Amino acid sequence: MCVIIYKPAGVKNPTDKVLHKCLESNKNGFGIMQREGVQTIIRKGLFDINDIIKLVNQVPKSSEAAYHFRLATHGNISAANCHPFPLTRHNEALRATEGVFDSGLVHNGVIHDFARGGINQNGVGSLSDTMCLVKHLCRATKHKFIFDRLRSHIPDRYG
Repeated sequence: MCVIIYKPAGVKNPTDKVLHKCLESNKNGFGIMQREGVQTIIRKGLFDINDIIKLVNQVPKSSEAAYHFRLATHGNISAANCHPFPLTRHNEALRATEGVFDSGLVHNGVIHDFARGGINQNGVGSLSDTMCLVKHLCRATKHKFIFDRLRSHIPDRYG
């Protein structure tokens, strides 16, 4: 299962030792989303521990952030399929390895109803289950999704 580390604003970043441990068990890519004002900065697609440590150390203590270590279950192992994903239905933005967006999403586990949604005609997964879920949510709402709106549909036990 993927590993997600949530860092509230005002809290230190995880130590290098913690980052090493996370990457040892989840080697299929790393990504980060960082909140700056009303914007969410997404950077993803790192596989080297030194690059990951360098990126994490650039996040100021004052910023809220989420770090995601991927264990691929659906979709290719690629920089594009690493989390986080911006909340958009556009494949180019979902696959982008960096960008500034209104909001983003990470998760761990398998979203079974969307696990086959990204399979192409050759049986190869180009989109992950999470990408398919994000596209579905954005298509279904036809407007920007914000975390508070999505949060109202998630039972408390899922955080």
